[in-house]
Amino acid sequence: MIKKHLLKKYLLLFFILFYSLMFGVNFLYMYQAGYQPEDLIKYINSQNVENIFVTFKFYEDMYENITVSVNSKEPFYDIALVDLIWIPELASNNMILPLDDLNDYFDNIPDYVLEQFKYNGKIYALPYLVNIQHFYVNNEILRKAGFDHPPKTLEEMVYQAKIIKEKGILEYPIVDSWVNEEVLMCEFTWLLGAFGGDYYQGNTIKINTKEAVKALSFMKKLLDEGLINPLSLEFKEDDILDVFINGDAAFTTNWTYQSRYMEDPRYSKILKKGSLELIPVSESIKDKKRTVSVSGFQGLAILKNTKNIEDSIQALKVLTRSEFFHQFDNEIPIYKNMHKEYEKEKEYNKKKLIELENVLNRPSLIEYNKFSEIVRRYITMALKGLLPPKEALDKAQKEIEKIMNNF
Repeated sequence: MIKKHLLKKYLLLFFILFYSLMFGVNFLYMYQAGYQPEDLIKYINSQNVENIFVTFKFYEDMYENITVSVNSKEPFYDIALVDLIWIPELASNNMILPLDDLNDYFDNIPDYVLEQFKYNGKIYALPYLVNIQHFYVNNEILRKAGFDHPPKTLEEMVYQAKIIKEKGILEYPIVDSWVNEEVLMCEFTWLLGAFGGDYYQGNTIKINTKEAVKALSFMKKLLDEGLINPLSLEFKEDDILDVFINGDAAFTTNWTYQSRYMEDPRYSKILKKGSLELIPVSESIKDKKRTVSVSGFQGLAILKNTKNIEDSIQALKVLTRSEFFHQFDNEIPIYKNMHKEYEKEKEYNKKKLIELENVLNRPSLIEYNKFSEIVRRYITMALKGLLPPKEALDKAQKEIEKIMNNF
């Protein structure tokens, strides 16, 4: 027989589950997002709302959970955090709802952010995390090597890295996340921009342009010359964060959240030694463009089969109050009218906003995941020395063209 205290526990759990399904808004959120789970829970509790129930999943599991929920008779989630690269597929398949009721919010969001959540002229997610990549530098290592300023160009970074290596300060001065996952597309995207390239030639996607070949050749050269940690081919973002805040790298690029951990004494061994800088570009474009980054924006979307549309809209409004972005100011706030104040809060916030205005976006495609898989596969082959960079990108272009009608 079930003991009374266990029976009460089970009944309580059942009641909580029943209440959340019938009367609450179930929110699917990501562990690795810039706003951490404790941030979100703390904020929701501070707003005195009792009908928002959050489930946390890893990035790799988010899309599948959204798909399962949308195709279930009884949805598991009402709202979800979505990556900007998912918008065309989710919207074209009617998996998320257009947010016409939130038009008043859109005027206060930068157009270059809002555009990434549009499909066929409609907004399908309310921007939430204005995530971009930044350049992180260990200034103590630079001083030991005899430098008094961070590099302004990629070529200067290579020169400084060579001196750091030659002096025996670090075996691998650079670290990055080049694992064959979506982060590799993000890294390649900003490098493509750093050499003056883009994914589009008119309305046609081209992955084998001269700028793309230069970007991939640059990546391979860093590996060949032993300037970048070879484990970068396996490292994810959290891995390079750990390497950098442990003092084992002079240079890396990573998302905005790294600045938070770099300054936290619970985690960082480089307090007051590391800095956030503008991502360097190549010498060939420095007079035209001072920096470049890549967008990794995430937004809040309402899943199509929710039975709580009105409550879900209200939940989005609660989650995106200015108060939230004031509380957790390591990330860039989504609202334009907060940017002037944000710029003054920390020395490097102006650099974050400059970087935001210089993002290069990955292609907006219904079949983006297939596109990404092809490009990443050939980039990885080139980085491992299995194909020369130009041949790798030529082969990628041919595969992309075969399926272009599906894009």
